[in-house]
Amino acid sequence: KNKIKRYNIKIEEIRELKEEEVIDKRVKEIGKLEKIIV
Repeated sequence: KNKIKRYNIKIEEIRELKEEEVIDKRVKEIGKLEKIIV
């Protein structure tokens, strides 16, 4: 049971990291677009 809980926690952490990376990429893309517009 403990191993399963730890594994689930790791999966959730990995998902959060991936979401943060996706957000960072979107922010960078928006920043590039804003620079082009400006």
